[in-house]
Amino acid sequence: MPYSIICFIRHFKLSLFLLLVVSTLFSILSCSKDTPVVEEKPAILSIQDSLILVDMFHEMGGPGWNYYDKWDLKRPVSEWRGVTLKLVDNQIRVSELWFFGINEIIGTLTPKIGDLSELESLSLVGKQLTGPIPESIGKLNKLKNLRLYYTGLSSIPQSIGDLHNLESLDFDENPNLKGGIPAEIVKLNKLRFFFIRHSKNLGGNIPTEIGNLKKLEILYLVNLGLAGEIPKSIGLLDIIHDIDFAQNSLSGPIPKELANLKYSYLNLSYNQLTGEIPKEFGESEVLLSVVRNNLTGNIPEGILTRYNNSDLLNNICPQNIGFEFSNCISNNN
Repeated sequence: MPYSIICFIRHFKLSLFLLLVVSTLFSILSCSKDTPVVEEKPAILSIQDSLILVDMFHEMGGPGWNYYDKWDLKRPVSEWRGVTLKLVDNQIRVSELWFFGINEIIGTLTPKIGDLSELESLSLVGKQLTGPIPESIGKLNKLKNLRLYYTGLSSIPQSIGDLHNLESLDFDENPNLKGGIPAEIVKLNKLRFFFIRHSKNLGGNIPTEIGNLKKLEILYLVNLGLAGEIPKSIGLLDIIHDIDFAQNSLSGPIPKELANLKYSYLNLSYNQLTGEIPKEFGESEVLLSVVRNNLTGNIPEGILTRYNNSDLLNNICPQNIGFEFSNCISNNN
């Protein structure tokens, strides 16, 4: 290659390199003048959430919890048992509280819990946790799961109907609960699992519009001291597959609308229901249990055909003393 061409290529490469260097320096100088450099700050725990946790700790007898459960207030919250955290807008927030297994909980549930605005799951246990469930719990608009198990809490607030993202409500063995099931509970249109069991002092009625809870899959209202009639609107629950209203004081007839339920188990045993089993249940897909009520008349022929062994008929036949079906044959009758 001629020497003149080689020189030209070398000069061209050098000029291109210098152009790139000048362009880079110009970009850096322009950035330093016009665009402030933003340093990424480390995520920190929400001060509000941390103060609420400390308040809960003291209100619920935290200093008396056993060694393995007690929160060490000198250690990071991430090390506290039963507390789950998540990152939200570069802040660390409380997303779950799980108090199962802490037998020494005593005191009340602070109203400040309603300010844990990122809380998605709350589980409480403790016979000595007393007083009402705070109205402020209705402010937890991201709450999906609420469980109260073996507590001494005394009432369910109307504001529970404001928990519009709630998917699971499970209250079990809360003997001090009184005042009934708030009618506002029918506003929980995302609710899938609804359990209130073995809280026989609760009383009241089944909310009339409970059929508005279209996403319900399981509904257990067992041994609550419920009275009044079974709402017809329950027949509108399209995807429900398990209903248990046993061990209450429900009265009146069995609504024929409940025969519209698809592939469901329906337990109405140990109540005060009267009249006959509606003939619609003879052609229904519902598996029915109605023992120990005040029912009379004939069992629909369709039920006798499907329940063609004595074990299944034992879910139907035995009624309270003085009441019986005219066509019932079972091992317990």
